[in-house]
Amino acid sequence: MAEQNAQNDPEAIEKKRKQDEILCRVLAESVVTQLIRSGCETGQLIGFTSEIMRNVIDRGFAQPDLHVEQPHHPRPNVVEVPFECETQDNKTVIRGLRVSLRPLTPDNLPLLDTWAQDKDIHHSLSRSLVCDLQGELTRPDTHTRESFIIHDEHDQPIGLTSLFNLSSSPSCGEMAKLVGDPNARGKGYAKESEVLMLAYAFDRLNLNRVFIRTAGFNLQNIKLNEKLGLRFEGILRECNMLDEELVDIVVMSILSREFEAIYRLAPRAGDQ
Repeated sequence: MAEQNAQNDPEAIEKKRKQDEILCRVLAESVVTQLIRSGCETGQLIGFTSEIMRNVIDRGFAQPDLHVEQPHHPRPNVVEVPFECETQDNKTVIRGLRVSLRPLTPDNLPLLDTWAQDKDIHHSLSRSLVCDLQGELTRPDTHTRESFIIHDEHDQPIGLTSLFNLSSSPSCGEMAKLVGDPNARGKGYAKESEVLMLAYAFDRLNLNRVFIRTAGFNLQNIKLNEKLGLRFEGILRECNMLDEELVDIVVMSILSREFEAIYRLAPRAGDQ
């Protein structure tokens, strides 16, 4: 009843309209600003706008939000995730189809030092992740994270992932990842390691919510997160400094029940 009254209340309708208008304006300004900074020309920006309109038309106007889970209409296609989590010498090891996650140790410091010099990492939020983990590894008594080195199917270390800002009330945490080996990028390792960490967060740590922060100009990571089921929460305007320049931060998240509606954890081949 209260919801119906709000829908018929002119003041509530106008308030919602203004909120939507502000959100659209912030989103548009952030995207266009970052595209210009990345070198897009006027023609490319117009083409980008045309592609957005084409996508809207293709999806259809006034259609239900495809990302909202309907309680009586679950997703017909559930993604099966090979997942194994075991303890070795009081340390957690996570294995998936191609990727394995092993605890970050002081022995990994030279690897982090090398990745910190990579230009793509240096000019992104991943730089602060590496710096924070370098600091924790040199001060063993300050470990507050669940951090892992990502290994590929050939057992080569290619990146790292971490859960931090963990809270028990409410049960939530922040996640970050990076592929440090340039030769391993674009091969699906980031995608699999992110899903494995989400599975670990929800299935083993019993978290209810995991969120990710990414730079507004990192459209590739934003698109990956959305594809994996994370939802857009908002934009923190000019809240981070990169290369002596203020940048917007996009916040995305996924809840435990949303993860369970998309993914089903399954034994790895040979583990049954």
